[in-house]
Amino acid sequence: MKRNIELPCDIDDLVYALSIKKNGVETLLTAGEVIPRIVDEIIINSQGIEIHSERTREDDSNFYGYFGETVFLTRQEAEEKLKKLKEQL
Repeated sequence: MKRNIELPCDIDDLVYALSIKKNGVETLLTAGEVIPRIVDEIIINSQGIEIHSERTREDDSNFYGYFGETVFLTRQEAEEKLKKLKEQL
């Protein structure tokens, strides 16, 4: 049976990725800010919709994250999530 999935974004769309430090240790979430990203790959797996993007700044690295967890369509959504995560640290 075929199913159609509506993706939250397309390749080359602008999305906003979270970046934070946890106890001074760099993790996948590294800088404590919201970074605009251009989507270059979308993967659907058992964990959700994974978004990949190439770095957009020299001091940055390639990125991957899950839509709704660390990747958002709007800066406002990303900033709200970042604020919640910082409160948990």
